[in-house]
Amino acid sequence: MQGTTTWTTKIVTAPIVTKALTSLLSLTTYEYQVRTDCDLAGTTASAYSATQTFTTTCTCSKPTNITVTNLTQTTATVNWVGNVCAYQYRLQYRKQGTTTWTTKTILAPIVTKALTGLTANSIYEYHLRTDCNSGGTINSGFTTTTTFTTPLRMEEVDNTNASTLTVTPNPCNTCEIIGTANPGDLIITDILGRKLNATYTKSSNGFYINVPESNKGILLIRNIMTGEVVKFVKE
Repeated sequence: MQGTTTWTTKIVTAPIVTKALTSLLSLTTYEYQVRTDCDLAGTTASAYSATQTFTTTCTCSKPTNITVTNLTQTTATVNWVGNVCAYQYRLQYRKQGTTTWTTKTILAPIVTKALTGLTANSIYEYHLRTDCNSGGTINSGFTTTTTFTTPLRMEEVDNTNASTLTVTPNPCNTCEIIGTANPGDLIITDILGRKLNATYTKSSNGFYINVPESNKGILLIRNIMTGEVVKFVKE
């Protein structure tokens, strides 16, 4: 390795004129030199060739298996699976509807980052990239931007007046939402703000809400166009 003083020596028996080197470090420059031994002991030998160098490469891939945990009204933790070639990771996040990203730099091998100072009842966009050198000039590019939602404070949920949005009955098993013509404007979350994979079926008065059976309990419907929030109980 360039910058070190000890040579690793490999013996290659003629007429073989190639040698594979393994267990090298990625993105590292190595020095090498070769000589010819004309007897078994190497007492009769040529001088070493001029020292030359090569630099190992690495596939600087994007972080994978990204999750958000420990979600509260003002905090969230982003987790991911890293890359053996990573020098650091860059996490960018912003409140949806804003244009400026907040950037956090996380040195490898750390693969988690706690975010603080968030706003309750807000959607945040975020993405990640792998930097494979300190300056970030060798990088993976950012992952696809995705979102998480911070939950309402409980007192805000209880005091929300949703005059145009109703879930009936409440509590409900078959839950019908009345008061919106566009289910694409709705986001359904659990009480911690985790977005659920809900679908909608047209009814005579509005839409039936279909959420996975595993998501029973207190749920929230948020109209992203009006800001209205309705709390309901899925049985």
